[in-house]
Amino acid sequence: MRRALPIESPEPTPALLRVKAMIWFQSAAGAALLLAWLWAILIRGDFLLILGLPVCGVLWFLGLRPLSARASRLGAARDIPAVGLPGGLFVAAFFGEIISLGDFNHYVLLMTGNLFALLTALIGRAIFRKLEVPLHEATWVAILLFSGFGIGVRFVFGAWLAFGLRC
Repeated sequence: MRRALPIESPEPTPALLRVKAMIWFQSAAGAALLLAWLWAILIRGDFLLILGLPVCGVLWFLGLRPLSARASRLGAARDIPAVGLPGGLFVAAFFGEIISLGDFNHYVLLMTGNLFALLTALIGRAIFRKLEVPLHEATWVAILLFSGFGIGVRFVFGAWLAFGLRC
């Protein structure tokens, strides 16, 4: 009996990789805008900054048009299955997240970084879905788990510090 050769999936085209990189960049820019707006409202309280950031948000939305046009020209490259990140990167991210939990000097910075990663992943997922570009689901879930875990643990620890051990 002959064994069937495994079917190899085709490599992603440079155009597909470029569109994916542009989507992640757009997602990171959107997450940065959201965090800057929250900072302006909650911490800074600067009225001009609060009004100026939504203008940047409108420009961000306008930046989605060329991205959509580029994604629509992908054609058959959209059917290429997405490839995830290497497993070693997930192990490194896991240990980095666990080790960073003991760093109390950079608590706010690490919490902000986790929130940035979470927002980037959520915005990226929405853009990938809207433009019908393949996204590796396991990689996306791992990003959500790592960033959500970091935010959750830091939030609970912050609440414990703020309110003490009263239950």
